Amino acid sequence: MDRGVCRKSHVSRSVLRLALAALLAAAIAGCAQLRDIFAPSAPGVPDEWAALIDEARAFERRIGFEETDNFLDLSDEQEAYPFCGYAPRLTLPYSYEDPAIRWLDSVTEQECRALGEGADAFFGAVEAMGEVGTPVTPAMLGSRLDRFLYLVFHEDCHDQFELPYGIEEALCNLITYKAMAAFGEEKFGSTARENRAIRRYADAESERARTTKTFYEQLAGLYARYERKEISPDTLLLERAKIFGKAERALARKQGSLNNVSIANDMTYSRYYPFGERVQRARPRSRAHRRFLQARGRHEALAGRGHEAARYRVRYRAGFHPRLRSGGGGDGRKGTRGSRAQVEKRTSNGSLRRPSPATRRSGRPDGDSGRRAAGRP
Repeated sequence: MDRGVCRKSHVSRSVLRLALAALLAAAIAGCAQLRDIFAPSAPGVPDEWAALIDEARAFERRIGFEETDNFLDLSDEQEAYPFCGYAPRLTLPYSYEDPAIRWLDSVTEQECRALGEGADAFFGAVEAMGEVGTPVTPAMLGSRLDRFLYLVFHEDCHDQFELPYGIEEALCNLITYKAMAAFGEEKFGSTARENRAIRRYADAESERARTTKTFYEQLAGLYARYERKEISPDTLLLERAKIFGKAERALARKQGSLNNVSIANDMTYSRYYPFGERVQRARPRSRAHRRFLQARGRHEALAGRGHEAARYRVRYRAGFHPRLRSGGGGDGRKGTRGSRAQVEKRTSNGSLRRPSPATRRSGRPDGDSGRRAAGRP
């Protein structure tokens, strides 16, 4: 009698476990379906990528972009563009143009880490190189649809301006996120998976810019205390590690991926992004637009970072097109950097300066591969 009861109890527990496992599997499948509905992942780049670029270019012309010589052909030689930067740990660089960072091209990750021994090293690779008639690369075609559109709009945006990169990176990111969201809705429809994924990318990257700025400013305050000799080098590095740990969690970054070089790179795209958002919400073509570009340029120079601002003549171009603000029309002004030869600028010592993958890349690196890129990078 007791043995029969035990067998029945054992069978009941087995059935119960199987039922719970089935319910759990169903719940997981349901969650995946809900995630695809409310937070869809971006599809890959379509096989008809050339036609997609043509459509994006037609959209660019309607919002006031001049034509560029970017993405006109497919590169069989360049998969992506690796870069390496390193800087002393006791110095917080201002941006990716800060001379405290030494940038190198064509090195492996192992070589980069070795060069940065005792310093902060940042290695990554990006899909395109800006302002040099960049081709479509295999890395671009292997990315997601949202990243692909970001690269096209961001690099074409750079060819519309002649501004310090510290201003232009934030400006072009802002224009790019607005443009790709408007283009996605126009091409795919508001409820399409592609459009919702594109809009989610733009919203997430905008939030990441604000978060990056917040943590960089905490680091800047910490390094200011060190420069005033209020804390020791050991205390500086200890407190810095705490800030980086919080930033990595807030930005969903891999543990140990942030350092002074990577956050200075990201800050180049983030420093004036919130200010640009406020300007963009103001009346189109208002005095605020002109003051954004003029005042920020003066601030760069007065902050003792004239290497970023003084290199180019700061002037206003209508980057905040009314169509991107509220869906309306507007003619807008147009500007262009010109040909590849024209974008090779002379530095203060008279030598030719051509932006390299380390300094003028394909926007912010994307994911941990560039940090972004983007991802920015």
